[in-house]
This record gives sequence, structure tokens and C-alpha cells, in this order.
Amino acid sequence: MRTATHAFEAESAAGQLGVAFGSVTCVRPAVNVPAVLRDATIAADFVASWADFYARETARPWPDVVADVRREVQSVIDRDGEFKVFGDLAAFVCR
Repeated sequence: MRTATHAFEAESAAGQLGVAFGSVTCVRPAVNVPAVLRDATIAADFVASWADFYARETARPWPDVVADVRREVQSVIDRDGEFKVFGDLAAFVCR
């Protein structure tokens, strides 16, 4: 099992993908706009997908962490109508 320090990130992705592909090209948007969520399940599912990397690093059961994220994001959506997520967006074209 890989630890969180080996997670797939934009900064290290080209090197990781280069092991399997002869050509790796990073594509980034010209403007970094937020992703706007109106469904807390999307954020909760994203956090749930990181269980293999982070679940062992917390004393709490991972499903409880996911439930907290869902609840907190839903609270923001209920208050503001949306939850904005900013991040380092990148796509990789591999050949």
C-alpha cells in the first residue's frame, strides 16, 4: 500500500506517468476558475476516494470523515447556494 506522500499530484505526475508512457504532456487552463458544487455528495465521494492514502493517518474511521465533509459542504450549500472549490487543475495527455 502506498502512503499519502506518494499520492498522484500535478507536480509529480509527469514523472510518474513517464514510467509507463513515452510522451507525457501537461495541459492547464489559462484561467484557474473554481469548481462550483451544488451537491455535497460530489465532495464526499471525492474525499472517500482518498481513503487508501489517508485513512491510516487518522484516528477516526474514514467513513466518519467522509460524513463530516458531506455535512459541512451541505451546510455551505444550504447557506450560500453553492460550495466553491479551488485547486491546481491539470490534465495529462499520455502516449
